[in-house]
Amino acid sequence: MYMRGTARIVHDPATKPGTIRVQDCLIPPGLTTLDEFREWAHSDSYPERGDFTWMDGQLWVDLDMETAETHGLVKTAFAGVLYALVSSRELGVLFIDTMRFTQPAFDLSSEPDVMFISNESLADGTVRPVPGASGNAVEFEGAPDVIVEVVSDSSQLKDVVLFPQKLHQAGVKEYWIVDVRRGALSFRILRRGAKKFIETPSRSGWVVSRVFRRSFSLTRKDSKALGVDYILKHRPLPKTKR
Repeated sequence: MYMRGTARIVHDPATKPGTIRVQDCLIPPGLTTLDEFREWAHSDSYPERGDFTWMDGQLWVDLDMETAETHGLVKTAFAGVLYALVSSRELGVLFIDTMRFTQPAFDLSSEPDVMFISNESLADGTVRPVPGASGNAVEFEGAPDVIVEVVSDSSQLKDVVLFPQKLHQAGVKEYWIVDVRRGALSFRILRRGAKKFIETPSRSGWVVSRVFRRSFSLTRKDSKALGVDYILKHRPLPKTKR
């Protein structure tokens, strides 16, 4: 079991033997399969704070606080623009930070920063909602169309090194990686190829999304509030000549 956090991992004698405490989060003993992880993720004991990803038999725990300037503002820019685009055109559903997808065939379960599932993927069964006790969906099973991750120091190994191969294996059509740490401004769209993701070339700061059939551009600007803010723009693809 792999764990990433800012505190030392200790066994807590006040809880069930084998329970692991990471800061204020309790990890139950015996999480050895995806099914056991999913059962815990839907239980009342699942932590309200933190990022928990199950991947290839390992539990990835990230409890580091997200910074406003390099994570929160970026995620808000992408979430706001993409939600407006998806909603206005009735393209499908978009989730920000609060919805889990699971791909059982590839031992993967995660809550991305932003996740888009198209109407087509829901209609043909590529993705299906998993109902909870109320009958409403509590997670989605299958391959989302687009996953967006904003990279932080604590998530770099997962987001940049491991996720591209794993999300391609799981059937995701596009993986967007955003990194604005330490003055950088990196926005990459990896599109699905036959054997691996292929990075879409950036042309004058614009990157093409085949899923949305639009080009996107991320820019940074000065802000009175926190000194910095981010703008995500999009435009239709040029019409091809017949």
